Amino acid sequence: MKFSMRSKIRAGAKRSITSVNPAEIDTLESRLLLTTTPNILTPTGDVADATPQFTWEAVDGAESYDLWVTSLETYETAFVARDIVGTSYTAAEGEVTLGKIRIWARANFSDDTSSDWSPASVATIVAAPTASVAGVTGATNRTTDSTPEITWTSPRAASQFKIWVTDLTEKRALEQAAADAGSTDPIDVTSYSKQYTVQNLTPVLDDEGNPTVDDDGNLVLQEVRSFVIPEDPTDADSEPREFDMGRYRIWIRAIDLSGKATGWSSAYTFDVGPDPQNLTPDSPTFQVTPDLTWDTVDGATHYEVYVSEVGTTSPFFRRTVEATANATRQSTQMVQSQVGTPIVENDNGTVEAFERPLLDQDGEETLYQILSGEYRFWVRAINMGEGLPTVTGAWSAPATFSSIEAPAITAPVPDQGVITSATPTVTWTPIHGTARYEVLVHKFNSRPPFLEATSTTTSYTFAEALPAGQYTVWVRALDTRGNPSPWSAPQHMTITGGRPVITSPTPGEVVDFPTFTWVGVPEAASYEVWVSHVGVDFTFVNVSGIEDTSFQPNDPANPGSVPLSEGDYRIWVRAIMADGSFGPWSAPVSFKGGIPTTDATPVDDELMVTSLPRELNVEAAATTQPAQDSWQPDDSVPASMADFEEDVQPPADDLSPLPMQPVRGNAAAQLDIDLVSTLAQECVETEWWAGKDVRENG
Repeated sequence: MKFSMRSKIRAGAKRSITSVNPAEIDTLESRLLLTTTPNILTPTGDVADATPQFTWEAVDGAESYDLWVTSLETYETAFVARDIVGTSYTAAEGEVTLGKIRIWARANFSDDTSSDWSPASVATIVAAPTASVAGVTGATNRTTDSTPEITWTSPRAASQFKIWVTDLTEKRALEQAAADAGSTDPIDVTSYSKQYTVQNLTPVLDDEGNPTVDDDGNLVLQEVRSFVIPEDPTDADSEPREFDMGRYRIWIRAIDLSGKATGWSSAYTFDVGPDPQNLTPDSPTFQVTPDLTWDTVDGATHYEVYVSEVGTTSPFFRRTVEATANATRQSTQMVQSQVGTPIVENDNGTVEAFERPLLDQDGEETLYQILSGEYRFWVRAINMGEGLPTVTGAWSAPATFSSIEAPAITAPVPDQGVITSATPTVTWTPIHGTARYEVLVHKFNSRPPFLEATSTTTSYTFAEALPAGQYTVWVRALDTRGNPSPWSAPQHMTITGGRPVITSPTPGEVVDFPTFTWVGVPEAASYEVWVSHVGVDFTFVNVSGIEDTSFQPNDPANPGSVPLSEGDYRIWVRAIMADGSFGPWSAPVSFKGGIPTTDATPVDDELMVTSLPRELNVEAAATTQPAQDSWQPDDSVPASMADFEEDVQPPADDLSPLPMQPVRGNAAAQLDIDLVSTLAQECVETEWWAGKDVRENG
């Protein structure tokens, strides 16, 4: 908490006195003034109130009064209050400054005139700060932050603050240990208390770490009202001190610019009680007597564990257990009571049968087994012991677990019905206690299984690029003994084999100023777009380096833009990877130019590649999911997927003529034999090419 002010500390020379400044009166204190000035009555001497009341003598005929207070520490005006009705004024929080102040008052009359300013009166503000801690809750002022932020209020213009911190829990523990040892020696106060210094009126720094100045060239200083306790009391910039769980007490006092200290503030007591983190299990579990575990809270001696069934807040299991010393993780298990239910402690002073553990023939507690159901549990830390103040921490966030069930596949998520990643990653929900997961993949119209794999994490990335086609994936978990969970529901995927899928224009659509859009490939760094003007120019448009999933070669808003000529066009798109390698071409989409050429002057089609805006313009389409069957891989393996309802037919290499890669530089083009045959057959079957000038690719 910091406030800014201009630095005019009294290290500089005193300001010159002007006729309108009440200091003029101060230079004439020896002069006898008329009783028409309101002489100051209070405050005087040392004032321990941060919001003191100012009073003065009444002046006959006065309708109101003005009050002027300046700091003799900074030689700045502390505040001015005008048109006060009555002969008193109580300062608001933050109006007065720490240290010596000078006070004047004057009377205002009905004829819009004012009396002279009163003789100056001097007082010294020695109000102690008021301490607190940010973000505390409850009657014990508990914070879950192990690096708590100390805050306070104080009059302005202190030079520094002193903060005294006492660890009451450590103090009591040391006293108890000394008493147990029969020692009567006093405990060294530095073993449980430390003092810290906080500098006030420090320069406000800019983004580059340089002090800022105002329009007059004065340093802009900040009023500091908060502090995070450092590990090293002599270095305020050292790492924050980590407070163990316990009870603490702080005092704060201020030092004015003259070096005079206020009294210590009233003591402020607070508890540090962090909430336990990383509770497990937080998913379905193989364990029938699950280990409930969480991270250790430093300073905790015990933990309270609360389990309820999902859908109710009533305790299913509730018990306080001792902390395991020198462990980073704590754990417990649900224990069966003497009445057969899990133990539920009620802390009412009477131990009932449902609070007593059921012991086996070896005297060991009988663990409660969960056979089915869903549960939620919380943990809170406790610091307690003989002679110690009991500190109870905050409850943790809940963790939900259940008896064993199938994993749920969560990714990949189709984009407009397809998966364009060449090597997609399958992810699923975790099963607690799993040693490994089995991944089973079938491909439509191929002998199952297409792939069997294992993973020790909740994901699997295909090592090799998947051919385009329809796939189904299942996942199941196995524990350390090889016991399996049920198989997940099947996840059906339409894989494009790393090909983009063109979404605009649609096949046969007539367009004049086309915007080409496609479903992108996750691994792509950019894209290459190839447009053929069928029968006219095979490389009508060939642009690479497109970083979006849309491309408009000619923006109608640009002057001189020319629409597509009438005719047939075909577009392909492919991904370019970060390493410069290329993905496969998309399936082609054929469309038509919508504006016929009526002018005798041929349309300059080269204008189509002169404008290269790259704006994302993909309209979201509803993702349709293939119908799922009830087949489970642990029962049988289907001979085919003929009944599978296909969502989007993937592009087929042997059906789609692909543009060849143009020869660049002196490198020879390595052409695909099937591609050449396909292009040659197209040329033979069409008449447009005869007698036409065919551009040479290059």
